[in-house]
Amino acid sequence: APPAGGRGGGADAPTTSPGQSPPNSDEEEAPTFTADDLQFLVVFASQAAIAISSADTGPAAEAPPRQLRQQQQQQHVQQPPRRARQQAQPAGSSWSDEMGRTSSTKTNLLECAGCFKMTVVDDEEEGDNARSRRARADSGGSATKGASQGGERCGVAGRDVDALMRRPQVAAILQESLKSWQLDSLALAEHTGDRPLVVLGTFLFDTLGLVERFRLERDRCVKFLDTIERGYHANPYHNRSHAASVLHVTYAILELGGVRGQIAAGAACDDALALMACLIAAAIHDYQHPGLNNDYLVRTGDYRALRYNDKHVNEHQSVAAAFEALQLPECNFLSEMPVAQYRKLRDLIVDTVLGTDVAEGSRILNAFAEATGSSASSDAVEGRASQPFQPATLRHASLLLQVAVKCADFSHITLDWELHLVWVRRLEEEFFLQGDLEKASGHSPVSFLMDREKPGASSTQVGFFDFAVLPLFKALVDAAPRAHPLFDMVMSNYGRWKDIDDARRQNIPASPAAGRDDDSQATSTLCRVSTSHLFRPSLVTRRPSQNAARQNAQSICTGRKELPSLLTGSPKAHEVHSPSGECGGTGAAGSGFGSLLAKFRK
Repeated sequence: APPAGGRGGGADAPTTSPGQSPPNSDEEEAPTFTADDLQFLVVFASQAAIAISSADTGPAAEAPPRQLRQQQQQQHVQQPPRRARQQAQPAGSSWSDEMGRTSSTKTNLLECAGCFKMTVVDDEEEGDNARSRRARADSGGSATKGASQGGERCGVAGRDVDALMRRPQVAAILQESLKSWQLDSLALAEHTGDRPLVVLGTFLFDTLGLVERFRLERDRCVKFLDTIERGYHANPYHNRSHAASVLHVTYAILELGGVRGQIAAGAACDDALALMACLIAAAIHDYQHPGLNNDYLVRTGDYRALRYNDKHVNEHQSVAAAFEALQLPECNFLSEMPVAQYRKLRDLIVDTVLGTDVAEGSRILNAFAEATGSSASSDAVEGRASQPFQPATLRHASLLLQVAVKCADFSHITLDWELHLVWVRRLEEEFFLQGDLEKASGHSPVSFLMDREKPGASSTQVGFFDFAVLPLFKALVDAAPRAHPLFDMVMSNYGRWKDIDDARRQNIPASPAAGRDDDSQATSTLCRVSTSHLFRPSLVTRRPSQNAARQNAQSICTGRKELPSLLTGSPKAHEVHSPSGECGGTGAAGSGFGSLLAKFRK
């Protein structure tokens, strides 16, 4: 019998002897939800809907029909032993383990550091994977042995990423990224099968010599990056392509902008360690981002806000979950790093990721201005520093890195105008989706810029540049003069937004940069930017729409009586591809939720 206060009922819950039949369900009172039940539904519905909407089109999705039928037939096997299932799951997935204990099918919902994947394996394979994990954990393993069956479940193998990097289009983009301030991460995602982060990250770690410098387990590094990439949900803006874009601009600021050299000259920190810390921080900075801002999570009492005491909620979740993923044996590429060096690396990563919180902008700028002896004012934006800042202490070096990654987090502002507009529209749509959720949840008033019936983010860009962007980029180029090409691009986009704003105030058809010869028809007015550019075909092939997925999650969270198809096991739910790329034989909920769904229907 379950303990008092558990999900199975409190101390007064009726008990049934082994030979006694349960009471008639028609005669008993309709059960009431406990707080655990409601929290379970909210977390599962939102995560499962987002995970399904971000499902990857892996090899299994492209398999021949005969192979798919064989995979479906293999699903009708017994439940794996509890011990093997627990070892196959990352630490902290207790509720996922509970679902596995009650499931009557062989479908396991594994939480790979927070990214839900539907994986179908048999008992023997599950046991072998668990044993291989224990063997690698005991012996330390090698990069070659790391690509075992258990490791494959965490991500693509290193040789697969190498094959992607050898594609002509991908190789050209990667080589150009080494010397350019700009990268079209959406194009990279299209050419890599929606794998921009793991491909770019692996390429930079190889090219910059970080694997050899720190004697990293390369295959585990690839698996870690792939795990992080799979943890990025299919949000319009905070997605894996955004992470790849931020990663590239971080590289550009440190290498092309000379920040790495300044760290080395200051001798306060190992410049290679600082470079690796910034690249990792850029890759994980929005890991598991739900597409909702910190303010919303705090106002609604989200479990993440409760866990992190309302402070930097998304940022804390991203960095904590990423280091949790790093503890997986097949992903821990830093296992051989000396403890003191690892602690310094971790401190830099944590400080840098937490610094990406927009609410930290003023504090970081003021502290950085004090360290450099400059002004945090946004005046005199055309000024150029004569001497680069060389941090003499670890704290000053950390501040310089935080400013660099904060600028990189605004990566789309540094892109060409047309691509910049695409990302602004993506951000605006993500804001509107949060506004829709706020309306459905009865929150009033709807957050600023998030009501789709009112002007959105695209109507306030001039103010955003004035108060958030320009002071930050000015502080960067004052401390790192070689990064001025980045600032020049920011000023170019700022000028065009001012032209649009001025035209709007005068009721003149918006024509940004009137009189400039380089204007194209696509930039003549913001309204002409086609919404078809919001989602590339490679990002939505064989997936339910983002709105449909959010509506399914929203239906559960708002307590509607009619269950959406996501949880009812309808034929459409059977056809949805799982996040791991395999064709699931059951719906997202599966029969493992029978008792909970029965309670929900009542």
